[in-house]
Amino acid sequence: MSIDRTTLNKLAKLSQLEFDDNAAEAITGKLSGIVDFISQLSEVNTDDVQCMTSTVADASTPERADVVKDENNRENLLKVSPAKEMGFIVVPRVIE
Repeated sequence: MSIDRTTLNKLAKLSQLEFDDNAAEAITGKLSGIVDFISQLSEVNTDDVQCMTSTVADASTPERADVVKDENNRENLLKVSPAKEMGFIVVPRVIE
């Protein structure tokens, strides 16, 4: 799969980026290379490869305990929110 100029323009609009024609050509080529590399990786046989539990060789990095420290209090959150409606915080729309 390669990235064409139409796809690049859609990605640029979604990410709110702007660039000139020269930069667009370079970015299109680089993104196509990345997508091609990822498709090559998906063809690799990983049947006998064990899953990693840690990226650290000896796994000596302690993991943080998943403990609730502070509960989300709806009333307090609504008090400090700039916009609220029907008991919910209103946020700007980010997807068209």
